[in-house]
Amino acid sequence: MSNSMLQKQIIFWGLSLLLVTPLLVANFLFFPFITGKNFFFRIIVEILTALWLSKCFIDTSWRPRKGLLLTVLSGLLLAVFVSTIFSVDPSRSFWSNFERMEGAITYIHAFLLFLIATSTLSSVKDWKRFWFINTYMSLIIAGIAGMQILGYYAVHQGSTRLDATLGNASYLAVYMLISIFIAGLLWIQSTNQNARRYFYPLCILIQIFVLYKTGTRGAILGLIFGLGIASLFFLIRGKDHLRARWYAAGFLVGMIVFGSIFVALKDVPFVQSSPILSRFASISSTERTVASRLTIWKMSWEGFTERPVFGWGLENFGAVFNKHYEPELWRQEAWFDRSHNVFLDWLTLTGVVGFVFYVGLYCSAFYLFWRRSSAFDVKERVLLTALIAAYLFQNLFIFDNIVSLILFISLLAYIHVRSSEKNERLFTSVQWKKLPVWGITPIIIVLGASLYFVNLQPLIAGAEMIRGLQPQEKGLTENLKAFKSVFSRNTFASGEASEQLIPLTQQIISNADISNEIKQEAVTFASQTLEDQMDKTPYDARLRFFYGYFLENINQKERAEKYLREALALSPRKQLILFQLGSLYLGDGRSEEALATQKQAFELDQDFPEARKIYALTALLTNHTDIAQSLLVPAYGSMAVPDARFAIFYTRENDFPLAIQSLEAIEKDPELNLDSRDRLLLSSLYVRVGRRNDAIAHIELVRKQSPESIPNADVLISEIRAGRDPYRVQISQ
Repeated sequence: MSNSMLQKQIIFWGLSLLLVTPLLVANFLFFPFITGKNFFFRIIVEILTALWLSKCFIDTSWRPRKGLLLTVLSGLLLAVFVSTIFSVDPSRSFWSNFERMEGAITYIHAFLLFLIATSTLSSVKDWKRFWFINTYMSLIIAGIAGMQILGYYAVHQGSTRLDATLGNASYLAVYMLISIFIAGLLWIQSTNQNARRYFYPLCILIQIFVLYKTGTRGAILGLIFGLGIASLFFLIRGKDHLRARWYAAGFLVGMIVFGSIFVALKDVPFVQSSPILSRFASISSTERTVASRLTIWKMSWEGFTERPVFGWGLENFGAVFNKHYEPELWRQEAWFDRSHNVFLDWLTLTGVVGFVFYVGLYCSAFYLFWRRSSAFDVKERVLLTALIAAYLFQNLFIFDNIVSLILFISLLAYIHVRSSEKNERLFTSVQWKKLPVWGITPIIIVLGASLYFVNLQPLIAGAEMIRGLQPQEKGLTENLKAFKSVFSRNTFASGEASEQLIPLTQQIISNADISNEIKQEAVTFASQTLEDQMDKTPYDARLRFFYGYFLENINQKERAEKYLREALALSPRKQLILFQLGSLYLGDGRSEEALATQKQAFELDQDFPEARKIYALTALLTNHTDIAQSLLVPAYGSMAVPDARFAIFYTRENDFPLAIQSLEAIEKDPELNLDSRDRLLLSSLYVRVGRRNDAIAHIELVRKQSPESIPNADVLISEIRAGRDPYRVQISQ
């Protein structure tokens, strides 16, 4: 084997190694399902890039061919660079964070993957081998998903939606969605009768089953949409493919019939009792998830109109979400970093320039399939069109991840290779007989620097962050040292580490075994670190909110107000921030400001139960009983509220009947939980009103459910039976 062939084989297996990415879970890193996969992808691509470049210098056959997809992808990368330069947070746009690990740095690697794959996987045979490895890997992933069904492997997202080693059901779904069509491509290309008859159909059935068990509506509907597109083509233009035409007609009729029956029977017990079917039955514009997506899409559009040309910069959707936050989103998470629509993400974050190039990838693929001189036969055209259509459809409801990105870029590379066989290669006029020293030296230097700064340093920082979050034998001071190590490396890990530093510092402050000197050191370090981080992230409302909350807890109210107000300026309609600001005012004795702030939060969306309760409780605490009545009686029928905070207030006001009613309302509500502390409070109240048997019954319940929380149960029961009140001292305190 020649040296050139050996290097080509090494690169082939290096590219194939990327298909193992879905299997990797790095439990020693923060976000183990994300970080390990991404670092693996980057390291492999960087090493392969060095090998590939070393051949490009001396062999023009290793250089990529000109082509439409290469042009569009280059334009997209350029748009990413420009949007990063004009980003509201260029560092975040370039580096991203551990939770997503995208940003410009990932798209640089994706572009390099495209160049390497198009230059080295130059034949259909190479690609068949590559796609077969992916199919084989998808079966391994399906096997792990099967182990989740059988209970041998933990489901990481809920209890019913499979996620295998991807950690997210939606990620597994899009992986299986693409793999289904790739297996289909191999099926129609295969000349092995046994493979055509048994292996590939079985693979596809397994992949479809796993896709279904993820319960991911966008991907499942994407599969149906893609197959529907393929069926329509054969039905309309498949005169030369009569069997395929009949299959297509059968599929379309079957989908119409099945869809009609499903809509008619969506409320029957069989459908409603199925965790997956019930998700489809609940689809409507008013269903919580759908309604929130529509709201977030509206916010995305508002963000786009504000910065339409180059957008907000990758990874800065959080800034858009906070600024244009709709109060009705209290039903969902408080912080979103994606619009859950890939196309809107590109439009909002890279502006119309990036969006045009991103959509151009799909348009270019369709054009290359269907132009007159297409290198694809009819079946390949239809199947690949269905794949792209399915992927496009599911991207309307979700966001990309590294696994789907690897497959999508590989697919684009495959299309480019098949459609540019007659095109010229780039830079063929420049060639050396052997690699010059001035050529190899920069490659080695850049590779080494990239491996160290782009991968090794963040990897170590991620591992140190995990060490800082886990219990250490030497105590919390070791955790603090680990976090200091994270920040000393000055990587993109500092963003998420800043948030995680806050609860650690609170633990250190509240630990009686730690000296005041260490506590002060922890507070000083946290304050300096967080304020430095906020200086670098001027649009980060979330970090300012957490920091303001932290400062309020350590009684630095003036500084807490400063950062909470900064957070509110960045997200003026987020109730969560107003709640905290109102709480600060109340604790500072500024009663009227507290009441006005909680009123503002409540009036943003009066359907928000928590906002109603906080406003009412603030009214009670500031002696505005009339306001509390106007809020509570229409909602709860009385002043008794199923909330322990109200029970505690009424207890302190010696209104024992209302306190008892509030706690009993919690007990009667199947969606609420009366914990041990609240149950003991209820027991003490029963003693106060003479219901001693009920008081003893609740002590027995606490002892049964949580014996460690009531070691003196026998003493309490004995005192109550003797006619005394064992809680009196505790209550008075």
